[in-house]
Amino acid sequence: MGLLPSETHERVRNILASPLAGRVEASLVDVRPLVTALDRGLCASPELTGLSGRFLFALDDGTGDLLSIGADVTFLATSPSGGLLHLGGATAGIPVLVDEVVPSMLAAASAFLELSGGTAWRVGDLPDGPALLASRLLHGGPAASRDEGGSPGGPSREIASLRAPDARVVPQRDGRVALEVVVPLGRLSADQARALADVADEVRVTPWRTAVLPDLRPEDVERVADELTTVGLVTGSGTAWAGLSACTGSPGCAKSLADVQGDARRWAMGTREPSTPAVPDDVLVHWAGCERRCGRPKGRSPTWSPPRPATGSGTAGRQRRQRPEGTCERLHP
Repeated sequence: MGLLPSETHERVRNILASPLAGRVEASLVDVRPLVTALDRGLCASPELTGLSGRFLFALDDGTGDLLSIGADVTFLATSPSGGLLHLGGATAGIPVLVDEVVPSMLAAASAFLELSGGTAWRVGDLPDGPALLASRLLHGGPAASRDEGGSPGGPSREIASLRAPDARVVPQRDGRVALEVVVPLGRLSADQARALADVADEVRVTPWRTAVLPDLRPEDVERVADELTTVGLVTGSGTAWAGLSACTGSPGCAKSLADVQGDARRWAMGTREPSTPAVPDDVLVHWAGCERRCGRPKGRSPTWSPPRPATGSGTAGRQRRQRPEGTCERLHP
């Protein structure tokens, strides 16, 4: 089936790509072939098995939808022939042509391993990591012959504003549409996965807890949406599920003080207690079970809400106890 092309490299095949690359007007570069080439390059390099399972590659087609992810190595298309290579979330990028993208990303990963000596997981873990990595690439990588600051292949293009995740219908260049649906809390059940497979030839899972069904006929969208709604997927816009996330919580995480997955679901379904603060439609909400706040969306400015008392009881080891407080964090896009 192609899901496990390399057992030795499975942990490092962490690649994100713009879900509608090559299909919408804002897409400057169809990054799908680059994803395939990058994956093959990773699997062909014994050295790159040394990357941590958290090292992340991203290929942005020019829509800017992946810039807030904070990947270790991000290609951002700025013209049909090239773009910028951003390292460790740095705002400045190294100009690269399209045919240099994959070699440059692989070179960046190799250089990171050399610089870290196996002691760091992410580029940001290294002191001055983005700058050191950029210097290494500019003096020895595929993009070494290019001057910093320019975009190869034509002028750069203004990047679209980042959006909060939501269900939507997106027009494609060919007259068809893509349907994006919200997967509540990012947890896809077997029934939901089967329903997606039944109604679409291709499904793309996004980092925003949504699934995208491209290449639908406009006249089929309502029927498809109705079928997916029956299995619990969210197909309407403006719901509480759209900006809602939560950490693993109890009982899956031993450090969690509450079943925040359950709390978040009850909140989204409208059964929240009167003391729960109201949240505007344009605010993201993250439920955390402890002070570490795992899974909190990045690239946002947090606004703290008062702690919400968790209800019911949980377990700690084999001792049953009353659950203490969980916390709800509001994040403005």
